[in-house]
Amino acid sequence: MKQTKPGRPPPINARSEGISTNGMFKAAYRSRRCLIPIDGFFEWKDIFGTGKNKQPYAIAMNGGALRARRHLGNLAQSSDRGGYPYLLRDHLSAEPHDGDDS
Repeated sequence: MKQTKPGRPPPINARSEGISTNGMFKAAYRSRRCLIPIDGFFEWKDIFGTGKNKQPYAIAMNGGALRARRHLGNLAQSSDRGGYPYLLRDHLSAEPHDGDDS
């Protein structure tokens, strides 16, 4: 079980390239990969180019179609949640290709 550090949020994104050898995600890649169906997602745009003011944009699939997002599941335990285990999902991202931005 992965122990999160107090005051530090767990990672939520991981690059697909090299994930099978990255120490932080290696075990999850081997045995806890999953697909999560979605019908939309959010992208964030830096409004003024400062990195501080970001505007969320909701993006929906055409005709309500479903897509699958790649995730890794990690069981974690945190002191700020009373020591109870909970599931972390790390989104796997890659460079867009053929209209696929996930």
